[in-house]
Amino acid sequence: MPNILQAMDQSRTEYAGIKYLTDLANDNKLDKEGFIAAVNSFAQGAENSGATRTGALAALDLGTAVQEHLSLAKAAAEQSGGFGKAAVDTADNGGIWAQYIHNKDKVDNMGGVSYDGQYNGVIIGGDFTDRGKYSSGIAFSYGSGDSTGSASKNEFDFWGLSYYGGIQNGDTNLIFDVGYSKTSSDVKGVIKAEPDTQVISMGVKGEKLISNGHGTSYVPYAGLRYMNIDTDSYNGSIDGKTAAHYSTDKADLWLLPVGISISHESVTAGGWKVRPTADIAYVWTLGDKNTAMDITVPGVNATDRLGYDIMDSGFFVGKLGLEAEKGDWTYGLGYACQKGSHAQNSKFMLNVTYSF
Repeated sequence: MPNILQAMDQSRTEYAGIKYLTDLANDNKLDKEGFIAAVNSFAQGAENSGATRTGALAALDLGTAVQEHLSLAKAAAEQSGGFGKAAVDTADNGGIWAQYIHNKDKVDNMGGVSYDGQYNGVIIGGDFTDRGKYSSGIAFSYGSGDSTGSASKNEFDFWGLSYYGGIQNGDTNLIFDVGYSKTSSDVKGVIKAEPDTQVISMGVKGEKLISNGHGTSYVPYAGLRYMNIDTDSYNGSIDGKTAAHYSTDKADLWLLPVGISISHESVTAGGWKVRPTADIAYVWTLGDKNTAMDITVPGVNATDRLGYDIMDSGFFVGKLGLEAEKGDWTYGLGYACQKGSHAQNSKFMLNVTYSF
């Protein structure tokens, strides 16, 4: 924070931020590198433990889940026909589904920040009765977790709401979703802060079913997702006194996934439909993947600006899953790994669906 350090009066120690920075400057145990690292930790605020990225991932997981719920890969051996109602769906009057997610996120020097995070969450959805070739529903997500950076720990809760829909016509499928999510953080460390991150997310995905006629299906797909990520401005406090104010920029993020799903369906003697699945994709990240915030310290007439990253410029996603369906019930489990140049994200998922 060169502007603030240069402008502050070190005698004004009644201000918590000035006192903290002055004590760092006068600490004989700190070398130059240690002093810079300590000042940067103060400047990073809630981003030292990835508060904004955490909110973005929670929103992305909700959008991904609702799109996968309507995917052709979920029932790849069953095609809906023509523009009317599919024969396989004639008895369906909606349904409910749920997914449990255990997520681990490891960030290594992304924009100068490193941390480890994890959360547990659940998504509960309800499918409306199909209207011709149009399927739709709503889903709600809730979860909590924590992330630990070099100088802080963030304990957070999140919730989200999404409307999703799909138009399936023969061997093609067009899926969309619109959602809102909010993550509330409680950061403790060099500073204490409680920022909220709100995300508006809209996604669309097109699929094509290619079947070999013997139960194996290939579903190539491409999509586009827009995310408006807004971490509210917030205060950071030390010993109950405001030490700094962080004013964050809104970020407009665009994700472009291209991939393919492969599944094979077989039927057991007991009437179970068993579907192992695999999925590989690459996701390009465009827009404000690198964003920034202004930092001010009470008692100092100066402002500094800090840049930080939300996501890598691109990343691979690999998934393995297994579904078992009998009658109105479908059960599934899966694992997904997301790998970019500075971040790795792993998820374990359990699913259950009941069709009316």
